[in-house]
Amino acid sequence: MGVIITKNSNGTRTFTYKKVQDRIFKPEHYLLPIPRDEINRTGLVQNPGYN
Repeated sequence: MGVIITKNSNGTRTFTYKKVQDRIFKPEHYLLPIPRDEINRTGLVQNPGYN
């Protein structure tokens, strides 16, 4: 969301909210990839969606 601030003639401000962009949050965005060095060092399994 964005906000448009308008200064009125009496010195007050009006705030109008506007949709700027639609975003899609996919399930694979919940987890980040684990660095390869960390996988090699600890034996962790890479998070789903990353090879």
